[in-house]
Amino acid sequence: MYFLSKSIHLKSRFWKRFVVFLAGVGPRLIVMVADNDADGFSTYAVAGSKTGFSLLWIFII
Repeated sequence: MYFLSKSIHLKSRFWKRFVVFLAGVGPRLIVMVADNDADGFSTYAVAGSKTGFSLLWIFII
């Protein structure tokens, strides 16, 4: 019975964290999609081709 109780607790804990994660990501995702336009895509492509993966460490911050 202990393992069943522990697995139910971990499952509910995961869903609570997932909902909190979505609550934080949701508004940012909407702003990100609304901000991208034709000029932005070309600018991002050029910047990405010049820098490559050298600025990838910024995502960790």
